Amino acid sequence: MTNVPLLQLVLDLPELQQYYHVDSLPERSPLRLVCSDPACADASLEKFGAPVEVSPAAPEGDQPYLEITRFDQQASSAEVEFRYPVEGVVGRVSLSKTGDTWSVTEARLAE
Repeated sequence: MTNVPLLQLVLDLPELQQYYHVDSLPERSPLRLVCSDPACADASLEKFGAPVEVSPAAPEGDQPYLEITRFDQQASSAEVEFRYPVEGVVGRVSLSKTGDTWSVTEARLAE
C-alpha cells in the first residue's frame, strides 16, 4: 500500500506524541484511526508496538481516536489534516517525496 508510509509519518509526528498519553492512559492503545478516505483502506499501521485499528467511522462511546479529515496525495507531495478530539488537537502535515522516500516538510498542530 503506497499510502502507508505517509500515514505512518503522520502518526509518528514528534509534535503529536505528547498528546497520546499512552503511558498514563493505557486504554489509548491500540490507537484507533478513523479515516473514510479510500487511501486508508486496508492500511497496515503500527503505533505503541501494536497494530493500529483503522475504521471509516468513529467508534461508539467515548473511545479516543485520531481522525484523518483530509488526505490529498499527488505524485511527489501530500497534505494530510487530522484531529485528535480527546485532546482537542487539530493538525496539518505537508509531505514531499524524494525518490521512493516520503518526508515531512511542515507540521502544524493547534489545541
